[in-house]
Amino acid sequence: MQKIISIGLFLLLVSGCATQANYERRLGAWTGQNVNELFSRWGYPASSFKAPNGEDTIYVYTSGTTVTTPSQTSYSGQVTPWGTYSGSGVTWGGQQINLWCKTYFVVDKNGMITTSSYEGNACVSH
Repeated sequence: MQKIISIGLFLLLVSGCATQANYERRLGAWTGQNVNELFSRWGYPASSFKAPNGEDTIYVYTSGTTVTTPSQTSYSGQVTPWGTYSGSGVTWGGQQINLWCKTYFVVDKNGMITTSSYEGNACVSH
């Protein structure tokens, strides 16, 4: 339970006021814009490919990082009459979490962005 609470608090602190809804609004604002404006603001995409219709191009942007949750160790035991310590320790936390986002922009043959979509656990914006 402590582990789940630690991860939840960590993700809350990392995200601040950034939300998935804000990311969706940010993407929606690109619909109808020229792809060159996207390139000037976001840089060049990680990859691109032709859409199944053979006319549109799909541009893919990726981002990601790995974070490690804080770890904590709790010791319990006692000092023996001979002055030595007898006890044990338990450590929790220290898990690695992969945060990633992959964003897709569909661009028509005239260079206009027609739709966008995304996937991942870190697709958030302020």
